[in-house]
Formats: sequence, C-alpha cells, structure tokens
Amino acid sequence: MNSAPDANVAAMVNNLMLHLEAIDLCLKNQFIVPTLILIYSGIDSVAWLGLPPDKDDVGRKNFIDWADNYMECEQKLGVRGIDLYAARCGVLHTHTADSRLSREQSATRIFYANGDRDPDEANAINRQLGLSEVVIKIEDLFGAFSHGLNRFGEAVTANKELEASVLSRCGKGFGKYAEYPGSQNLLP
Repeated sequence: MNSAPDANVAAMVNNLMLHLEAIDLCLKNQFIVPTLILIYSGIDSVAWLGLPPDKDDVGRKNFIDWADNYMECEQKLGVRGIDLYAARCGVLHTHTADSRLSREQSATRIFYANGDRDPDEANAINRQLGLSEVVIKIEDLFGAFSHGLNRFGEAVTANKELEASVLSRCGKGFGKYAEYPGSQNLLP
C-alpha cells in the first residue's frame, strides 16, 4: 500500500467526494433512506477524522459536536446536533425516526420532506397540535453536511494540531483498492 501522506490525503478526499456523489445519486433517484444513511454515516466518518490522536473510536459526543460546530445545524436546519444524532440512530438501526434519545425526550424526532415538498406547513401543523417533531428537507440536510465539510476543511487548514490528527487518520482509510492484497480478484 502507498503510505505517502499526500497519497493518503488524496485517497481520503477521493472517498469523501465519492460519498457526496453517492448521496446525490440516491437523492436524485428518490432513495430516501439510503440518502439519509449516507449523510449520517458521512457525519460519523468526518467526525472520526477530527478526533484527537489519542482516541480511536468516534462516539455520540463527537458526532454531536461536529454537527453543531461545522454543519451549524441549528442555524441551517433548526435542529441541534443531538437531534441529528438521535435521527441517525433511528435511521441506521431501524429505518425509522425513533431512537432511545427521542423516546426519552432528550432529542426531537425528525421527519423529512424532499423535492418540492415544503416542510414549513408540516412544522406549522405540528406546532398547532403541540407536537415536538420537526420536519426538515433532505436537500437542506445534505447542504448542511456539505457546508460542514467545507468548514471542517477550513478548520483543518487553520489548525495545525487538527491537521496533524486528520493526516494521521488519512493513512487508515481505504485508498487505491488495486494495491490491497488479493484485490485482483475484486476488480474487473
């Protein structure tokens, strides 16, 4: 495997770009749950990149902090990082809006609108009925994730400690698949 830092960074950036393309493809084809799974797993992955060097595993707090700090989810989506984390748990584990955090009322349940569907009407009805659920537009969630990636990239460039941590993790990501042992059996 090529372990040069520049090659590792290029491979990680390429993987992130492919991840964004996959989200876009799923969204364009109305594959709603796969779109959400890719967005939420993408947040997990990038939160992992920003972990301090002494941590190996990304957790709830890392996801929440990344969403709050980089995605600016309260300003962009009207929800908190913990709400997105609870939504992530529901989508990834059960393909529903339900999670332990939402059942415990520690987080707001999130439902989704997409395409030309405007979530404002549904949110107004929820407020009138005294419901706490929030409807967000999937395209806005994708936009907030993309915004977060840009802000994270700027932070990495500006913070040498964060940059060193990210660089150390880039070498752990999947790179050029052809360089892995036995990969000749996997590629066309």
